[in-house]
Amino acid sequence: MGTAVGAVEAVATYVLQFERLLRTVCFLLGMGLAVHALRLAGRRAELGPQIGTWTRPAATFASGVALMAFPALVSVLLASLFGTGAVDSPESIFSYSRDMFDAFGNATFRQASTSFVLLVQLIGYVAVARGVWFLNASVSPGNQRMFGPGITFLVAGSLAINFPSFVGLLTDLFARP
Repeated sequence: MGTAVGAVEAVATYVLQFERLLRTVCFLLGMGLAVHALRLAGRRAELGPQIGTWTRPAATFASGVALMAFPALVSVLLASLFGTGAVDSPESIFSYSRDMFDAFGNATFRQASTSFVLLVQLIGYVAVARGVWFLNASVSPGNQRMFGPGITFLVAGSLAINFPSFVGLLTDLFARP
């Protein structure tokens, strides 16, 4: 077994713990954003329209709620892009393109591929959280350029979370008749 394959498999054993940590961090950041939104709304109500619009408190609150309900956000994104809110198992990548994976039929390749898909899915979760954070930042004065990257991170993260289905879509798209 090569060192790169061993490293990927070693990190993949901790993916579930990383996902739990990410969900906890997202929940805490979401609570912080929700409290900050309430403070912004109170400041806006106290000082009046000269302090700004209700857009920033509303968007900050929405971002906080999205981060607090991170698993539901991921499910909604997956349902929007793939038609189902369920995350594919890493082993399902072998069902989409038998020709491509049958050439590498040994067990070492299957384990390494499964570990790689797990890492891609973890990176997708991080990308979705980062997309929500960027969308929240886009309503702050001077940060309007963050809206495009926020949407890009949400879509790319969703594709990475359901990487086996995405590979299946690409296989169907580029399959020869």
